[in-house]
Amino acid sequence: MSVTLDKIDVIIERANVSYQEAKEALEAHDGDLVEALIALEKGEKIKKEKNKAKENINEKCESFTGKLGSEIKRLHKHKFRINKEGEQVINIPLTIAILLCVITFPFSFVVLALLLILGYKISFQTKDSEIVVNDFINKERTE
Repeated sequence: MSVTLDKIDVIIERANVSYQEAKEALEAHDGDLVEALIALEKGEKIKKEKNKAKENINEKCESFTGKLGSEIKRLHKHKFRINKEGEQVINIPLTIAILLCVITFPFSFVVLALLLILGYKISFQTKDSEIVVNDFINKERTE
């Protein structure tokens, strides 16, 4: 068998090699494409697209989970508070409050609305400030 430019192109397309490496692999195997590809595979020169795709997905997942983890840690430092006439009724980390609201969504929405109607003060406490939900509602009523 002979070494042709078409065969070299096939090798380059399927393997992560240069023209010279493709030509040498074909010459070493008398122009046999399959044998040349097998030899390159043994030398770990074959492109492993599936592995690269898996690695790319794994990198993206690790990046996402890393960002998610840091965001959860940041939110966990904030507090969700409910007060009634100066007395604290609830003081929990914001992450837990969000989790509870998501799990019990319709019920939690009704309870929070009811607490606002009954005069409870609902707030989010950050390191530097406090965001009071009641203030936003009162602001909307006056506008």
